[in-house]
Amino acid sequence: MIYAQEHKVISVRQALVLDSGVEVDIPIHEPLNILPDRTGVLVVFNKVPSKFSRPQAPWFFAFPHNAAIYNADGSLRFQLHSREGESSYIGAIHCGAMPEHPEMLGVLIGTVGHDPEWLYLVDPGSPELIPTGKWIRY
Repeated sequence: MIYAQEHKVISVRQALVLDSGVEVDIPIHEPLNILPDRTGVLVVFNKVPSKFSRPQAPWFFAFPHNAAIYNADGSLRFQLHSREGESSYIGAIHCGAMPEHPEMLGVLIGTVGHDPEWLYLVDPGSPELIPTGKWIRY
């Protein structure tokens, strides 16, 4: 991305490389967060898609349900659903210590105009986020 500031870039390729050596193209530019069980990836989308991403589902989801889990083969597993309503968004992956939930990823939910603060857990088998009641400030 450093070179994109000085040179015209027309495309960026992002792929998953499976243990078998097979490469699976993922046509988005947002970070791919590998699930703890390594069966797929969690992607949190920004308010607008990257210029290198496809701007429609299943490769982009808008607020408030702006995250999805994709299987290792690149297929959509499901879009995550925020319980906080239309004025909320899924803001970031929580990478802090969660010793009571070692096999789960966390996401922070915020309200539009404010930093993400409420910690929810992601169950890789369900689109519903799990509230923890924890408030994270950073």
